[in-house]
Amino acid sequence: MQYLIERLYETHYESIINLSNDLFGEDYINENDLSEFSQSLVLKDPTQVLGFILFKPFEKGEFQWSNIASIETFFENSNIIIMIKSLAVKKEFQNKGFGTILINELLHSVPVFTGFVLSAWKYGNTMNLLGLIEKFQFIHLYHIEHFWFDESLLKKYKCAICGSPPCVCDAEIFGFVKTIC
Repeated sequence: MQYLIERLYETHYESIINLSNDLFGEDYINENDLSEFSQSLVLKDPTQVLGFILFKPFEKGEFQWSNIASIETFFENSNIIIMIKSLAVKKEFQNKGFGTILINELLHSVPVFTGFVLSAWKYGNTMNLLGLIEKFQFIHLYHIEHFWFDESLLKKYKCAICGSPPCVCDAEIFGFVKTIC
């Protein structure tokens, strides 16, 4: 299969929003969100968007979770911290290495000692991204109960797991620091 990875452009917005609605819940991602993640990556074949990784780099002091001691300590040698907001691959292309391809592309584009943080959705005993978290050896840093509760009420999105607002999914926060080229 031929595929292409490119930067996020406005021409991708509709496909990404539709994929997000399908995988994460209706209205979880909108055009305003996408404009904040302009450096993100999109995986395509010649006819369609297969997946995406939305991320945003922060200087160490600007990172929104820097006040959590375990996160601050984990990233003490990182001047840049990249927050991975979302990683999604169409259902019919999942478990075929495309999530790995997206993460590898991101890893190869940043300097050594760049930190990465992501939040995995957890509901009961189910957690998304677990295979990729284990594959890339992300380290568990923090648990946040009902992480998307306020945001789901504000944005009125319907979680793919728990339905209409409020979302009661928890977040498991994981970190990784790139240490080799």
